[in-house]
Amino acid sequence: MKTLKDFTPEIQAKIPLYKDRVLKDLCSGKEYETNDIKDSIRYVHRIYEIAGYKKPLVFFAKNPIEYRILFEVIPIILMKKNASLQTSLGVSLRDSLGDSLRDSLGFSLDASLNASLNASLDASLNVSLNASLDASLRDSLRDSLGDSLRDSLGDSLHDSLGNRKNRSSWMAYCSIYSRVFFTWYKFIQDEFQINHNKKEILNELYSLVNKTFISRCWFTKSYVLVLKTPTKIHFNENNVLHNVNGCAYEFEGYKEDYYINGRKVEKELIEGVFTKEDLINEHNEDKKAAMITIIKERHGDKGLLDFLGAEIVDSQTVEHFEGYSEEIYLYKTKEKFDILQDRHGNMGQPYCWTGIKCPSTGQDYLIENSADFTDALEALKWLRPSWVPQELEYKWTEFAN
Repeated sequence: MKTLKDFTPEIQAKIPLYKDRVLKDLCSGKEYETNDIKDSIRYVHRIYEIAGYKKPLVFFAKNPIEYRILFEVIPIILMKKNASLQTSLGVSLRDSLGDSLRDSLGFSLDASLNASLNASLDASLNVSLNASLDASLRDSLRDSLGDSLRDSLGDSLHDSLGNRKNRSSWMAYCSIYSRVFFTWYKFIQDEFQINHNKKEILNELYSLVNKTFISRCWFTKSYVLVLKTPTKIHFNENNVLHNVNGCAYEFEGYKEDYYINGRKVEKELIEGVFTKEDLINEHNEDKKAAMITIIKERHGDKGLLDFLGAEIVDSQTVEHFEGYSEEIYLYKTKEKFDILQDRHGNMGQPYCWTGIKCPSTGQDYLIENSADFTDALEALKWLRPSWVPQELEYKWTEFAN
């Protein structure tokens, strides 16, 4: 019997390791370079075998364009070779295959694991354990790979494969999400040391899934068409697709999808050049925010300050002690931006920075600040930790070192 007490700090500390196994080599492209296509075929065959189907032919497309071509061509070629295949070619097996897999693997696995973890627990403790696991592992992985890549990749496929008809099937057991799905159960099984009647299958599929190239598939009785995983994927610190210097994810021979902070943007915004006037005249606030993000991440606060033409509205010199003074500045843009708010929550503010010149090194530092300030010293004092009273003088009597 497992309870919330079994979810120890030591187990919780392993969550980033599991997450790293799912994402690191996939996003960096290492998997694409080192994985063997034979493992992907083995994985698909094993999935069909578990579901009670014969092994299908497996075809791979390296990018969405190639996938779209193969989707149309493969049935024609196979039917010419074997007319008896006509009734099964092109008919999706996703629902029936998924039902079979859930019956053979999913429901049984759920029952085995959940029974081991929760059968003897009262309702409140059961909720606590599940909530803790959800918040710590599944949500973390789902946010990183599931929601972000799955939804974005799905949208990309919908656009690039055409919306005339459904050309792919999303299934948790055989897609880019599979590694998330099986990692969740593998974590519970191994870290809580649970024995169940599907342990051998789970270990087998978990060992294979991170060796696969499988991103998305079209399932039929006779064959499976696989879109290979991207060669590289870029996330930001919030685990959404993001790259200010190129595609957010790349397929071999295909670089068409650009994202800033999880929002799809035009290629021209990343690959092209835009001016301050373009930014000011842009009415779409999401696009305007993306433009600002691109400038700031490429060139830092100083680059954004220069791009927007911010001006010094106040400057002061703070004499800390004899021979040691500090120059501070308050910068603001002339233009106001609907996306910005000051410390009081008032929207439609200019960009504002506090500038500091280090007395000992001469290095300039910029920190974004609230635009309601007009006094450089008061603005700087506000940037101190919240527990420091605003009225406390900004001054020291000796070097910190």
